[in-house]
Amino acid sequence: MVLFVTRVLADYREPVFRGVLRRGYRVGLLHFRNRRMKKVASFTSKAFSSFEYANHLPALLERYGYFFNIWAVVKAARIPASLVVLEGESNFLVNLLLVPLLLLKRTPYVWWTLGSIPGRKKKTFKRRMMLPLLRLFLKKSDHVATYSSFGRDYLMAEGVPSDKIVIAHNALGGNVLDNEPECRELAAGLVRQLRWGDRLRVAYIGALLREKRPSDLVRAAARFQELGGRGIGLIFVGDGPEKERTAALSRRLDVDALFAGRQTDRAGAYLLASHVVVVPGLGGLAINHAMMFGRPVIAGRADGTERDLVVHGRTGFLLDPLTPESLASCLDGVSGQPDKLLEMGEAAREHVFATATIDGLVAGLLGGNAGLTR
Repeated sequence: MVLFVTRVLADYREPVFRGVLRRGYRVGLLHFRNRRMKKVASFTSKAFSSFEYANHLPALLERYGYFFNIWAVVKAARIPASLVVLEGESNFLVNLLLVPLLLLKRTPYVWWTLGSIPGRKKKTFKRRMMLPLLRLFLKKSDHVATYSSFGRDYLMAEGVPSDKIVIAHNALGGNVLDNEPECRELAAGLVRQLRWGDRLRVAYIGALLREKRPSDLVRAAARFQELGGRGIGLIFVGDGPEKERTAALSRRLDVDALFAGRQTDRAGAYLLASHVVVVPGLGGLAINHAMMFGRPVIAGRADGTERDLVVHGRTGFLLDPLTPESLASCLDGVSGQPDKLLEMGEAAREHVFATATIDGLVAGLLGGNAGLTR
């Protein structure tokens, strides 16, 4: 069995589990559950098992059980796994408890990590406290799977041998495109409904969080309008604590913006209704999603994925640093070139399917463990 240890059950991980199942392995999922996390895996299989570890803490202390939980070890000790995939630094305190158990049982484990994020401070107090143990966990792992070449370079700088690092690009399943024909029809209707004429339509997809910088896209649109271009309209696909602030800013700066909320099956329609997608801050799968629907991406410092997927001038544009001014200038440069954007979108689609696939991600996670007990 290949056992994944994670805090949160997420729908976008389902294709990863299916990919492991297709290779003939049983899959286990050890995850945290509390009163606010009722979600279960969205598929069933005789070869798939889901294990929950609860916190057994009062409601006021529930959040601490999310990060540090002895019951994860109790559960893991009873699961006959031949390979364990750990969620890296994002689940560090649970892994702190699990790694000694895995070493004691001589069970190989994979450390699955971003490695580092472009622009992130490397030497914060918290990071300095974690580093000695983190280096030990990396050393003892079977191999380290990271999302990007940026993550690989960071890990090598931390002393991890290059032959122990596997780039396993984060990916969305091909089922994202199952309803593409329907999305194209919806997109055509959406364009008519918006009545934005020949304005440049720019999409943002993902949670509206401060670290993703949606407000910078609004400021860039306002600056774009000052440059005297053909006009612009923004399409925000997602929800989050920054939604009201971003909407208020768009009204104050007189920028037309549609806030579509969180979308699942119809997210592709909003991407197809745009000419280009912007990822101004932290993010990764948003880039994959946009490119799978044939849209070029303008990205700043995201999670490192942009360094591999956004080929400057071919599949999109990399702006470092991305500021409202630099983004406005970039948008102004492409606003009068719809054919060029379509050409870049096709190149983006081809590139993402060649670079970031579920099969590649699964192969990276399994590494050289072809002889695992299935």
